[in-house]
Amino acid sequence: MPNLLRFAGFAPVVVAILGVSGLSYAQVAPVRVDLFGALGAEVTSLPSRVETVRERLVTVDRQLIEGARTRLASPGADAAVLRLNLFGDTVIDVVVDETGSTSTGWWIGGHLAGDNLTDVTFVVNGDIIMGTVRVLGATYEIRPAGDDAYAVRELDPAAPRPREAREGDTESDASWPSATRPPEPDGVQSIGPFSVSGNAPDNNPPLTEDGSRIDVLVVYTPAARNAQGGHDKIRTLIDLFVTETNRALAESGAIPRFNLVHVQQVDYTEQPLQSDDD
Repeated sequence: MPNLLRFAGFAPVVVAILGVSGLSYAQVAPVRVDLFGALGAEVTSLPSRVETVRERLVTVDRQLIEGARTRLASPGADAAVLRLNLFGDTVIDVVVDETGSTSTGWWIGGHLAGDNLTDVTFVVNGDIIMGTVRVLGATYEIRPAGDDAYAVRELDPAAPRPREAREGDTESDASWPSATRPPEPDGVQSIGPFSVSGNAPDNNPPLTEDGSRIDVLVVYTPAARNAQGGHDKIRTLIDLFVTETNRALAESGAIPRFNLVHVQQVDYTEQPLQSDDD
């Protein structure tokens, strides 16, 4: 009987422990929350962007992006996962496993769960967020669209870009007729390839560059600035391009990295390109 009493007294304790353990697991189990909030209907076949297959307006949950970055800095924490509900038929979970600094903010990067060949990058510069999602056969971009709205776009990788050679073209950009070639900005002159002489002048030390860092100057026109919505937005876009390039180099095992040293607007007005029918 004493043994039975001891067992009877112990049983409730075991049940209580199991109950608490179950509650704890339910509280910490990851819950996938959509990154984008609906703000507008999908639009297809936009005439102004031939490469856009479809797009929709959304809001972006900035706290989820910041939380993913914070999680990376927490030792022992599980990998952060962002649920990207790009479109109604396209929802993907992204494992966030990288972060770093941009010239004026920070970035996070990752890949689709179970698919290391995909690539996802988000740049956060102050209040501005931009991102790119690349998967097999499709590319998606997230760009500011005014106020707190963002545009999620699916891009057609086969769509022609400006100045891109097309089937049947016989002339490259470098051999355009002078009548159609865009004029060079005032004060800009072409330079030849840099060559290093084996004998450096006595007053200059020998070059010690190893090619691991490529300093980059990016200039943009007023038209490009206006197309992106202002200086801060085009600066963020430039940071996104540099970050994506460096991540691609790292993934491929290449040594060089691009280092953005300066961004500046230039006073230059682009000339419209002539169409094939002109």
